Amino acid sequence: MDDDGGVDLRPEALEDEVARAMEVARKRAGLTVEAMARQLRPALRLPPVPPEKKAVRNNWYSWRRSPRAIPAVALVAAARLARTSVDTLLSEAVAPSAEGRLARLERELAEQQRLIEQLRRAVDRDSARSGT
Repeated sequence: MDDDGGVDLRPEALEDEVARAMEVARKRAGLTVEAMARQLRPALRLPPVPPEKKAVRNNWYSWRRSPRAIPAVALVAAARLARTSVDTLLSEAVAPSAEGRLARLERELAEQQRLIEQLRRAVDRDSARSGT
């Protein structure tokens, strides 16, 4: 909000929000930077990049440095890859809270540990079924 109680339309604030939303989408989709950039290319009417070419990840980092270059269609495509809506991405991309970096990292670590434990249980179940 600005001083008049209106909406914050500063380009920097909007660009930062879009960049965070793209990162949220990438993480929710479980894709690497390179995989996300490759997946978004068709939506942007860009030709596919040969698998051996690694420069495609530069697209992602360019977008992070200059989010005003992210077309709206890329944000919509990113939301679809994350299997969510643009609204959800943007709501999850709110500005960082007063939560400290350490607290955030601890929370993320706990989530990763939970996922690892779920995978471990699934592997154990599959191993037990197959008798190995």
